[in-house]
Amino acid sequence: HNGLDMAGDLSLVFDFLKAPGEGQVTSQEKFNLLDALPFFDDFLDAEIWEIVNASDWLSMRAGESVLEEGASDTAFYLIIDGSVAVRKNDIDIVELGKGDCFGEMGMLTGRPRSASICAAEDLTVAKLKETIVSRLSLNCQVRFQKQFLLALIGRLEHTTARVAAETP
Repeated sequence: HNGLDMAGDLSLVFDFLKAPGEGQVTSQEKFNLLDALPFFDDFLDAEIWEIVNASDWLSMRAGESVLEEGASDTAFYLIIDGSVAVRKNDIDIVELGKGDCFGEMGMLTGRPRSASICAAEDLTVAKLKETIVSRLSLNCQVRFQKQFLLALIGRLEHTTARVAAETP
């Protein structure tokens, strides 16, 4: 229909052309790892396969920056293994671990990142670009929206409890 659709299709095809090298995770292993995460409890197997085929998997060492505060990046990330520190103005806000997601607010709003994300330990994440997510099946997108809301509610509850504990 347009250039953006074509770019999305080409990026999906490119992922299929990549041959797994030594040390790379196979598609079946990726499926098994995602399926084991509570984030995907409500997803159908076919939808998890959509995620396997649409995501880029990245490995980072402890201390490496994943996202910088103020950066424009419309992708979101799922932590497959390891943990990250969320930092605002060089202050650690919260640590996220296996099964957590981050970057969804930037993806949904298109606004610059409001916090930095740094690998707290060796890290494996699945990265999904907004242009790819928008091309997933409608049911898969709805399930993502639900998980994003649950994640945001959990973070709001955590922040509220922390503020209440600090208030005299």
